[in-house]
Amino acid sequence: MGVLGYAVLGHTVLGQPDVGPIGGTTTTNPTAGPPVRFHLGDVITLIAQVRDEDDNLAAPGAMGLLIVHESGDEDDLTSSIVTTEPGEHTVPYVPAVMGRHVATWTATGAYAGVATVVLDVDPIDLAFISVTDLRDYLGATSATDSELTVALRAERAAQAQRCRIDPYTYELREALMRRVARNLAARSVPVATFTSFDGGATSTRVPSVDAEVRRLEGPYRRLTCG
Repeated sequence: MGVLGYAVLGHTVLGQPDVGPIGGTTTTNPTAGPPVRFHLGDVITLIAQVRDEDDNLAAPGAMGLLIVHESGDEDDLTSSIVTTEPGEHTVPYVPAVMGRHVATWTATGAYAGVATVVLDVDPIDLAFISVTDLRDYLGATSATDSELTVALRAERAAQAQRCRIDPYTYELREALMRRVARNLAARSVPVATFTSFDGGATSTRVPSVDAEVRRLEGPYRRLTCG
């Protein structure tokens, strides 16, 4: 079960300088790091707290919760709100579709305010890449299915050695297919090709480091010490 932070509502709208940060987290800590991603089928517990100017929990006139999907579809969960104690409200939410969702809490009355939480829902099979997926990514290629499979296995293992792969994200998926493309390109190029002309020489090789792979995997790279 994932817990998507706290939405803290009060006299000001969440997000203004005098209001604490909000973000998705696997704990109930409202100041934890950047939002986490969820998978289709996860139970996401949305929590909202309403506080007064002294930072004490305060009961609003009423609470509402509306979730809007990027497609424009809306899901009004107001009737599902559970008040665990005056000023604290929760809703278990199971997303039915993938993509970006925006959950908006609304409090009315003396402690009126609005808080918005953004959450992304990914497919559960995001980490699975098939030969067909690779062919769609690579376009025209002379590589056989066997060669693609061998390269995929090698690069998948290399990525797992270098990166944190749980949870698996779209960035890691893109980087893995890019790794396979580089692997295949390196196979078709000799270690070095020299061409002499009036005493000059040129060398052709595939770079050992791919800048795009580094960019995509950067947030997930394990730190090595020593």
